[in-house]
Amino acid sequence: MSEQKPLAADSADPPVLETHDKGVATVRLNRPQALNVMSPDVRAYFEQRIPELVADPKVRCILITGSGKAFCAGGDIRTMGLSDPASVKARMESFHAWARHLLEGATPVVTAVNGTAAGSGFALALMGDIMVASSGATFRAGFTRIGVCPDLGIGFLLPRAVGAQRARDLLLTNRVVDSKEAKEIGIASRVVSDDQLMQEAMSVARTLADGPPLAIGLTRMLVRRSFETSWSSFVEVEAVAQAAAFSSVEKAEGIGAFLEKRKPNFGNN
Repeated sequence: MSEQKPLAADSADPPVLETHDKGVATVRLNRPQALNVMSPDVRAYFEQRIPELVADPKVRCILITGSGKAFCAGGDIRTMGLSDPASVKARMESFHAWARHLLEGATPVVTAVNGTAAGSGFALALMGDIMVASSGATFRAGFTRIGVCPDLGIGFLLPRAVGAQRARDLLLTNRVVDSKEAKEIGIASRVVSDDQLMQEAMSVARTLADGPPLAIGLTRMLVRRSFETSWSSFVEVEAVAQAAAFSSVEKAEGIGAFLEKRKPNFGNN
């Protein structure tokens, strides 16, 4: 049975809706009238809850999506008046803290992009290990359009998805990328019709939630390390990771299930 946990229990219209079902924590940005921008209350939710979700062993996958016609249209321009460098840096550091949990924790992340993903919303979409986009989804950087630099790590994430040349194109020109191109160039893993988005995204999330958490966490780590180190250093880490995996109860269950021709039970069935 699903459980809903708004950040503020007494709020009739919480900024983010959180539900739990069979190991999947669904995080739905809930400011559709404002295109789910990263308003202060949405940021407060992410700062508080993302580290808690990643640390919760009952949460086997995090699924992030938006309400209405937008995934997330980026930062709240109404709060972007002139700021002193120290306050901007502090705000960026608070962003980076919860983003680091999403990217470097063991919990897999699926993003279901249901519409506009712009600015920091584009960055958030790229934080999914697997991004499922609706056919009506669009992506736009938009930072230099308002005279600011790319943030929330998109300058790190985008080149790894599409390559440096395409990343410069998208970050410098701010052109809109539709779902077809997004899949072709490596932004989105899958594209489905609007009405199939959540069904497909939840199917992916449940596959990950039902999988072996140690092996999935180690696999995320190995992919991340592949961009950060040499071949020699990488295979040393790979050997240690595989040694841990081979000595785990997950491996015993996986091999047993394969030989017995049954579905493995990794503790979430």
